[in-house]
Amino acid sequence: MERFAEKKSAVIGVGEMRTAVCYAGRGTLALFDVDGTLREQDRRMGAEMARDFIALASSLEDGRIGIVSGASVRSLNTNFVIPLVAQMREVGFYPNVWAVVNGGSRVMAVRAGRLVHEYDEPSLSGYDKMKIIDAVQKKGMIEMLGGVLRKTPRIYDRGSQMAIALIPDATSEERSGFDPDGTYRDTWIADLTNLVPKTLIVERSGRTTVTVRNSVDKLFAVEELAKRNGWDLSRLVYVGDEMHKGGNDYPMVRGAERYGYSCVVVSGPAETEIAMSTLMELRRKEA
Repeated sequence: MERFAEKKSAVIGVGEMRTAVCYAGRGTLALFDVDGTLREQDRRMGAEMARDFIALASSLEDGRIGIVSGASVRSLNTNFVIPLVAQMREVGFYPNVWAVVNGGSRVMAVRAGRLVHEYDEPSLSGYDKMKIIDAVQKKGMIEMLGGVLRKTPRIYDRGSQMAIALIPDATSEERSGFDPDGTYRDTWIADLTNLVPKTLIVERSGRTTVTVRNSVDKLFAVEELAKRNGWDLSRLVYVGDEMHKGGNDYPMVRGAERYGYSCVVVSGPAETEIAMSTLMELRRKEA
């Protein structure tokens, strides 16, 4: 039996899932943020989380689970794919898992226990990249003159976006105590917005990073995946920790308002495990 429910808000908490998830029957699609959702910052995804992820995958139709992350492919492989595949080997089950990385610029997949490249979304132009680098240098000079700059920012080219790490090579302690209310990142966002071409978007991307991108974001990549796979996005459940405006999950909130799916906001991996258990419970009741 399939269940539809009237949904009052695009973003719901874990405790609201039993009454507010729009769709939990056949065709359900589950996508997850990674940092702060499937894993703690600066740590690999835990073995228990990996087992729960695989258990949820086994309850869904093949290929209807995945992650949507702002992280690089290298970070994804280290912190998500390796621990996930280790548990796949443990249980002897190898589900297909989608992986949208670099904030939507690249689409990968875990197939037969291997991370493989699927396709790339449109990249920034050379001119835009040059203007972004110039803007970061100007902003850095302003910071140094004001005596505010904590470390020299580092720029990462991720195709459709440039990621600016504000405190590169920071320790875990430095990261955890950095910019707790987002004020410092917001000053970077405001200044870079005035320095880069008006066609580009500047936003937060994690606790120590801001990104400059074209129109490609998490939602753009998910929409493209849906077209390629024939998915009905009204049947999506998306789980993430930064659903607020300016957070790196916010594009998915805009999608929820457009397509009617549910965004489940979590405070960390412990609540993500509850969300997974709830989804599996709904599947068992409604299968």
